[in-house]
Amino acid sequence: MIQLQTVVDVADNTGAKQAMVIRVLRGSTGRWGKPTRRVAGVGDLVILAVKKALANSDFMKPGNKKARVVKGVVVRTKHPTRRPDGSYVRFDRNAVVLVDDKGEPKGTHLRCGGPRAARAGVHEDYLAGGRGGVRARGRRENGRNSNGLSHTA
Repeated sequence: MIQLQTVVDVADNTGAKQAMVIRVLRGSTGRWGKPTRRVAGVGDLVILAVKKALANSDFMKPGNKKARVVKGVVVRTKHPTRRPDGSYVRFDRNAVVLVDDKGEPKGTHLRCGGPRAARAGVHEDYLAGGRGGVRARGRRENGRNSNGLSHTA
């Protein structure tokens, strides 16, 4: 579970390396009558403040503080996530993928296999699966990928 002020890794090639959660947009709250603290699981949307980034990235340009506040989707958590078949999956570190306002990833190369539950938050063209990193297959235009195939096929 990821809550406010949790430091997470960024699992894409946007230039950001570490970020801190400043707001959970989608997630679960506590029980009725108890104090509520919104926490995020795999596939939930969060707002982040980029803390560490590459020196030549847009996040570290002087005078550009607004670029450091971004949205992201949680793709890995330390807290175990239960799958529908009854098994549990957990990771060594918490990680997010940065997304734009439309919900599409900002990076072109995602450094995560990502559990199946995260695929709902990140577009399927960017999550091809496999042992290594995950690469984008092509930008969608008018419902079709760059190779001419429909994204529903």
